[in-house]
Amino acid sequence: MLSLKDYRTAVENAARTSKIELTPDHQEQLQKDLAAFEQWLEPLLAVDTTGTEPLLFSHNAVNVWRKDEPETGHPEKLQQAAARFRKKYYRVPAIID
Repeated sequence: MLSLKDYRTAVENAARTSKIELTPDHQEQLQKDLAAFEQWLEPLLAVDTTGTEPLLFSHNAVNVWRKDEPETGHPEKLQQAAARFRKKYYRVPAIID
């Protein structure tokens, strides 16, 4: 189990990575929630799963998705809807510093 300092570091890292600002009260609540989640998870991790095949899906359905076929759109409409469009490129804000 992590110490409170480790939970604080984890919450600070998650906030910084997701670019959100947390009040001290909210940060403290998230630390408590993270600790509670880890306590809830401990007995699940203690279960011996030796010899158990991992599941990709919890059902036997096969190929439930539509066919992946290319579609032609209307470039003019897409360009009008874009926040920034220059020449033939869409400009999007940076998400990684």
